[in-house]
Amino acid sequence: MRRIYTIVICTAASLGLGFAQDIPTDTKSALAKEWKDPAKTTYCLTALRLYTTYTAKAGDVPMSPTDAAKAALSELLQGAPDNKDLFTVAQKQPDFLDWLAKANGPPKDPPVQEHALFADEVARIVEKIYGISKQALADVQEASAQKSNDLAIFELLDAYPKDHIDAAYANDLEFLREGYQINADRLFKLVSDKIIPAKK
Repeated sequence: MRRIYTIVICTAASLGLGFAQDIPTDTKSALAKEWKDPAKTTYCLTALRLYTTYTAKAGDVPMSPTDAAKAALSELLQGAPDNKDLFTVAQKQPDFLDWLAKANGPPKDPPVQEHALFADEVARIVEKIYGISKQALADVQEASAQKSNDLAIFELLDAYPKDHIDAAYANDLEFLREGYQINADRLFKLVSDKIIPAKK
């Protein structure tokens, strides 16, 4: 483990990043800011699409994983060009996709926050998506049932209506990603419970 960490630090230093930089923490912090800014949220969402489907938009021919990663980095840098060195190093880490999906600040205190988050905000958002596209939620349920959680969270975020890319849009995506961060199983069970009766 020490050897891997040394390689990361040396790579960071060669790209102009300080030796003391905490790559995971700094990356998650930078991504969280990008997700929360309505002018940049869609860059993060497209990057997540590229990582999980290897396409930049629905209907595209899938890219190779390498090309998709390059395209994802390009998307993220459109929203945060000052983070080029940081994201270039971070993207090579095995947890980068997880950081991208969950980057919304430190987890809240689950005993206090989890019930309210799911009962109020997440349930409201899932109901909103259900009212627009039952099939979109069915796709989320199928991906989660196959344990493809990265794909499932992308599909859930992507299913949210994009009529107005504003602060409310960014905040609702934040609630979904917070739910994913705190308790992914509970998030996808809520979706499943909504969809399964509709299939009967």
